[in-house]
Amino acid sequence: MSTRQIKKSVVPGVSVIVFGVLLALMAALFPAHRGFCASWKTETVDAEEKYFTSFSSRAIAVDEFNHPHMAYGGNHLYYAHFDGLEWQYETVDNSLDVGGYASIAIDTNNKVHISYHDNTNDDLKYATNASGSSS
Repeated sequence: MSTRQIKKSVVPGVSVIVFGVLLALMAALFPAHRGFCASWKTETVDAEEKYFTSFSSRAIAVDEFNHPHMAYGGNHLYYAHFDGLEWQYETVDNSLDVGGYASIAIDTNNKVHISYHDNTNDDLKYATNASGSSS
């Protein structure tokens, strides 16, 4: 097998320019697919002085108004949601060592349902605000 130098038929950098132009055209022509060009928005949700001894899984659900709701915990069960103006916070279960493996759902009446683990008693627990406030 002989080795010989192969001349490139494309001017260096042209393929990068062509790719960039194609990307720009795709973004302009297909606005539904602009997600790949969007940047992430991040913000701190809960910066209260909490001591998360075993910060475990977090869960998120979005309501019909496109507002996020989160359940999280480890040492207690916490619930946070964005009301359209600012974040609201609540300690749902103040018992020690609860809130692990939280799962959250929002029903058709925009009521929140959370299941979570009570590590002390090794119980699966459920909390809801369907009757007005979390129980």
